[in-house]
Amino acid sequence: MGANLRKGLPQALLLLFLTTLFGISFNLAREHPLVLFQALESQPGELSLENAANSLKISVFLDARREKSYQKGHIQGALRLDLKNFHRRYPSLSSQLEGKQLVVYCGGPRCPKANGVRKLLESEGHQDVQVFRGGFSLWQKHHLPIGALSK
Repeated sequence: MGANLRKGLPQALLLLFLTTLFGISFNLAREHPLVLFQALESQPGELSLENAANSLKISVFLDARREKSYQKGHIQGALRLDLKNFHRRYPSLSSQLEGKQLVVYCGGPRCPKANGVRKLLESEGHQDVQVFRGGFSLWQKHHLPIGALSK
């Protein structure tokens, strides 16, 4: 049975590739093609990668990820303030955040933690709170400055 599987696997992969190629070609030829991939657009209160990078020296960056992720690497100079421990950690950080532009981020564009931390910061009276939606994954992908505490 294993030999038959090995013989049929290349044919199955070729068939899969050809049908995918046909489907994409057919979609592109339509008068109103289906959107297969959608770029992530910045929403109000969100920063693009370029604006986040330009804000590094004038803003306080807050990492909304877990401690373990933060320890492995974070945006250079970022403080850790996650959702789960917000009410425990915020009092010790509040003096460093007062009157500053704050940029909150988490792992990547689909991570909701940064928005959660932003809402909590706004409920504490902070008015200039932005979210860097691209998160640490995009920052790292573009080789921007990172800090790490352990490997």
